[in-house]
Amino acid sequence: MLTFARHTKNLFLTEKFVQFIKPAQAFLSHAQKFSVSSSAQMGFKSSSTKKFVACAWTGVNNEIHTFRAHDRSHPDSFKIYQELNRLTNELIQHGYKPDGSWIVRDIGENDTVQSILSEHCERLAIVYNLIQNPTPTKIQVATNLRMCIDCHTATKLIAKVRKLKCGEYETSLDIFKNSRNRTTQMFNYILDGLVNNHRYDIASKLFQAQNTMVNEYTFSMLFKACTNSCDQQSLNFSKMIFNQMPKKFSKNEVVTTCALEMFAKSGDIYKAEEIFHQVSKKNPIVFSAMMNGKQIDTISVGQSLTGVDFAGFVSNKLEQKAIDLFFQIDQPDEIILTIFFNACAQSKTDHALSLGKKVFRQLDPKLKQSNSLLYSVLNMFVKCNDISNAESLFNRIKRDVISYGSMMKLYNVQKQPEKTCALYHRMKIDGLRPNEFIFTLAIDAFSRIGDITLAESLIDEIPKDLQLNPWIQIGLVDLWGKIGCPDKSKEIFDLIEHPNNVAYATMINSFGLNGMGLEAIELFKKTPVNLLDNVTYICVLNACSHSGFVKQAEKIFEEIPMNQRTEHVYTAMIDVVSRVFLFDRAQMLLNEYENKPNSPSLPMYMSLLSSARNAKNLSLVDEIYRRMKFNFGHDDNSLISAKVLLANAHASAGDLSTSSDIRTEINLSEKKKVIGCSWTVVDKKIHVFHAHDKSHPDSSRIYEELNRLTNELIRHGYKPDGYWVTREMDENETVQSVLSGHSERLAIVYNLIQRPTPTRIQIVKNLRICGDCHNATKLIAKIHQCTIIVRDVNRIHHFFPNGKCSCKDNF
Repeated sequence: MLTFARHTKNLFLTEKFVQFIKPAQAFLSHAQKFSVSSSAQMGFKSSSTKKFVACAWTGVNNEIHTFRAHDRSHPDSFKIYQELNRLTNELIQHGYKPDGSWIVRDIGENDTVQSILSEHCERLAIVYNLIQNPTPTKIQVATNLRMCIDCHTATKLIAKVRKLKCGEYETSLDIFKNSRNRTTQMFNYILDGLVNNHRYDIASKLFQAQNTMVNEYTFSMLFKACTNSCDQQSLNFSKMIFNQMPKKFSKNEVVTTCALEMFAKSGDIYKAEEIFHQVSKKNPIVFSAMMNGKQIDTISVGQSLTGVDFAGFVSNKLEQKAIDLFFQIDQPDEIILTIFFNACAQSKTDHALSLGKKVFRQLDPKLKQSNSLLYSVLNMFVKCNDISNAESLFNRIKRDVISYGSMMKLYNVQKQPEKTCALYHRMKIDGLRPNEFIFTLAIDAFSRIGDITLAESLIDEIPKDLQLNPWIQIGLVDLWGKIGCPDKSKEIFDLIEHPNNVAYATMINSFGLNGMGLEAIELFKKTPVNLLDNVTYICVLNACSHSGFVKQAEKIFEEIPMNQRTEHVYTAMIDVVSRVFLFDRAQMLLNEYENKPNSPSLPMYMSLLSSARNAKNLSLVDEIYRRMKFNFGHDDNSLISAKVLLANAHASAGDLSTSSDIRTEINLSEKKKVIGCSWTVVDKKIHVFHAHDKSHPDSSRIYEELNRLTNELIRHGYKPDGYWVTREMDENETVQSVLSGHSERLAIVYNLIQRPTPTRIQIVKNLRICGDCHNATKLIAKIHQCTIIVRDVNRIHHFFPNGKCSCKDNF
């Protein structure tokens, strides 16, 4: 973190860390170069602590040559500096501009920014290679400190101008292996280079094979390497080394902290706690290691908002312990506060959210200016589904791609795709470029909205290279399927070079949603056996259900291994037979599942109950509901949807009194039922309708057209079906007026009043379309010679101009 603070020129953070690490004084002087360099240098010079002297070495003609900054002790110094001057001028001609911010000492009268930077040790080592004859095509240089940004920029340009290959961490390793005089310091530099280049496995093996004297820094590097290694053997080795390590090193706080992280990440949280309690003077670094883990310098999509790599209590699913430990710390710093908010986020409990909000309210106003800290608070609100506070904070912080992505994901989870789409457009206005993660979230949102015009506009904005990304491709397969274009889904699927299990399941589901059961079964048969999983089985059984393919579904179900017949697989199979009213078979499957034994499954009973209601089998509806009340009566929330179906069944059967009693019971319970609604997109704007809705600006025109359309339907043979009236009617209502005011009917009519009248109308409904609206929509499509696509909660209905539906009335 100290190095990160230095490279980002964050003086505040540098000063915060310098109190814990003596060598940090050198970092502080560098950071303070941007404000008060001299005072920092004086403070360092008065200290008895010795800093590392930077040096670089390179191998030429089987000999190691060492250089220090501004070094003139080399026998070939004259030739080196002559070539250095010529090279520096050449670099400037190619656009190189010396960056004075990387000068960490006072500039003398005869010095310039250019002269100081060009004589850094690594630059001298590179130039020494360039004066060799013949000039090498590959130069390898090792340095004992991190390369400064100016030298990094210059070296890239040198490689480009001279067409060289520049070695990286392999350089140090090669030089070390060929060296006859291996020192502890050199060995530590090699370990540090390997760890910084994420070659943890090589670092661990090198330590095991070495015979060089080691010190506390060596152990800290080993533990750091094994912390990040996925190799269990390396972890076991480092644990053994820890137990054999000289006691004097166990008192070193850097070694102790690295060991603590290692044990925590390996899952040995009890050993980590033991080490933690042995530390007499706990500083913030030790607390942060125990609470959460090590800090990393980079942030990428898919990591936490703050770039914290989980390794302590949080990673071991002991979030509450991390939260409890936080309240034992006096004056927690920004890093520890970040870990605390992440712990609350991962906990996802109301109690954790309450504590997090309390701590956030009490934060020092200066800390509330830190975007990195605010990102962690936003992460907490997002993970805890606190939309109002997340929105409020999001509008106040400096927004980036990650914060946009977090909010978009929250809206998708909360089934508010229209807000996700709005954020996607707002992000572009803010000048931010969407990445793979953002496009994936946007694709998900647009698929939920279900409109082809919006989908096509989004796809046009996805760069061609990202459209070849497998996860983007899978998202597009899903998107095209959910807007009623399975042929487009198949085109994208065929472009995926190596389809995985998710790709196959998504394509099978796209066929199934659109009533293409045969195509779904055919693709299922072509799916490699090793890619068949629970989701694939569910998708193909659902496809059979939507197409009424009972025999095919039974055959597939019988071939599913017993250990893979999960609750969801049984539910899908019960849905297949229930939809065609094979209730004996459905109940047999339900009993078979519960006799295994398994706990009763609410979705299985809901599928059976819904189909019994559609079959107008009131006695079966009552029987199933009684079983549901017996099995799930302890949880009123689970029974709300079942009670609604029960009330609808009794109302449809003419038993309005019982239906009214059930609805009264629902209302008294204060449990919310899902309110039916439908939406459609006109001129790229989403319009939402509820039953008998008159809130739309064009309501007068909508209802005028609705009355005309209803009369036209009646002239063509339409007869309103009172079975689908599921409530008591008012005195001024009729069966016709109640049914014609359904939300999907209003959405269709709104499209019909547009000019020119569209030939393709697209509607999405959050509940199942009722039988009366289904019949009416077939007739509307025939009268207006248009295609109407209605996606309800279960499937997609394609109503064709010939008056037929793709579901073949199997819904």
